Order: sequence, then C-alpha cells, then structure tokens
Amino acid sequence: MLAAVRPLSPEGAALLQPELQGRFRWLRFQGPLEQEFVAWLRSSQHRSLVACMGLAMVMLLILTSVDFLRYHYLQSQQDIAAFQKGVFLPRGLAVVVLALSIWAVATRRITRYLQPFIITIIFLYGLQTSCTLHVYGNLNLLRVTGGNLLLVLVVFFPCTLLFYESLFAGLLLWLQMMLTGAWLLETPELLADHWLLSAYMLVTLCFAAVNGYMREYVLREQFLLRHVLDWDASHDPLTGLANRRMFNDRMCMAVHQARREGTPLAMALIDVDHFKAYNDCYGLWIQPVDATQ
Repeated sequence: MLAAVRPLSPEGAALLQPELQGRFRWLRFQGPLEQEFVAWLRSSQHRSLVACMGLAMVMLLILTSVDFLRYHYLQSQQDIAAFQKGVFLPRGLAVVVLALSIWAVATRRITRYLQPFIITIIFLYGLQTSCTLHVYGNLNLLRVTGGNLLLVLVVFFPCTLLFYESLFAGLLLWLQMMLTGAWLLETPELLADHWLLSAYMLVTLCFAAVNGYMREYVLREQFLLRHVLDWDASHDPLTGLANRRMFNDRMCMAVHQARREGTPLAMALIDVDHFKAYNDCYGLWIQPVDATQ
C-alpha cells in the first residue's frame, strides 16, 4: 500500500505530465521530481525495512540454535575448533551487528547514509551465511545451499533501496559467495558443487532483477498518477490556481503547526474593488464557438 503523498514543489509538479508521457524506462525522473520520489520512498518504506531486519534477526537466531545442536555431535578436537572459528564466531558477530543496526534504523539514528549502511548489512549477512555453509561442507555436515539464493531474492524486497541499489547489492552478494567458496572449500567435489551453485545464484539474480524492475516501474507510475490526481483535485483546470480544497488542506496544516509550536496565526481577506474591469483586462478570454458551423 502506498503512503500518503506530500505536495510537490512547483518544479516537480510541472514535470508530472512529461514524465507520464516519457514512461521513465530507465527508472529515473527528471531533476527535482526524482529527489522527491526518493524522499517519499525512503519515508514510506521505513517500517517495512525495520520489519525485514527483524525477520532476518529471527532467522539468524534460529540458525544459531541449530548450530548449538550440531556442535554437541562433533567428536574430534579439530572439527570442534573449526566449528567454533567458522560458525560460532561469524554467527555471534552477525547477531550483535544486526541487533545494533535494527536499533539504529528503528530510532532513526542513521538517516543520511542509510542506503550504503543497508547494503553493508546485507553484504555482511551474506558473508556470514557463506562462511558457515562452507564450514558445514568441509565438516561433512548437512547444509542448505539455497540460503544464498534466498538472500538474492531478499535484496529486492521493499527496504528503501532503489532498483539499481538492490541490483548492486545482489551482484555484491554473488561475488562474495564465489570468492569465499573458492577460498574456504577444501575438496574438488565441494568446489564443483560451488561453481554450479554460483551459476544458479546468477540466474536467480536475473529473475529477481526483472521482478524488481517491474515493481519499481509500477511504483513510479502510481507515484505520478496519485500526484496528478491530487494536483487536479486541488487546482482550477482553467487558471491553474489553487481552489477551496487546497485552501482547506493548507489552512488545517497551518492551524496544527501553530498549535504545535505555540505561535500566533493570522489570515488576511482582501477585496479588490472594480474586479470586473481587472478581470476583463487581465483575465482569460475564450472566444465563443458557433455550434451551427
């Protein structure tokens, strides 16, 4: 569901119709309209971002519980040391970092560099997932190799990221998964499965990217249409001047702001003498049309 639209600047409002006709196939608006869309997207998807991060924490805690169960079945000291270093250490660091990140995002401690911060969190989450899966493989433990595939899908969730930012995060996950596998896996059989999984991950990324592109395209189109409807409903179609509906909305906002800040509010009513002469000279004139012709 789309959040309530905010009034556009005059420069952004002037670009609504040209953008609807241009179809914005590269997922980018012109000038100030793009900035206002990005600001609206960041604000409207803040709750979904916190919810996605909370879900990631729940999954991480479940996997950590499974790690503790598997740890008790290890026999050799070498396997125990490898498990502690390659599984418990990345999981513990991920839990701490993700918990602090959820707190920082939920309380809006991070606003200016939120998108690079989110991409970094996604990369670190994928890194610990890859490391633990590779350690599982080296210890001949059952591992769910589809975990990295799920992460590629998750990067295109509504988490305040634009399509190109999500695509960059997905490519970053794919690259780190390939490099960590080539570095950590110890047997040729595991490496062969790893390269096959890398190919599957790239195909999954392509499908997810197509879906992400279509979702943002529709989102941008709805953003334009809702602002066009809002503009038409609050302005006179002939003169382009704000109508009574716009006056009521702005007056309500001004009253609430004055009450919140404890400041006085004044309204001036101006009457123009001999307005008919003024309107005849400067107003719009429409030539009558002969219906019989």
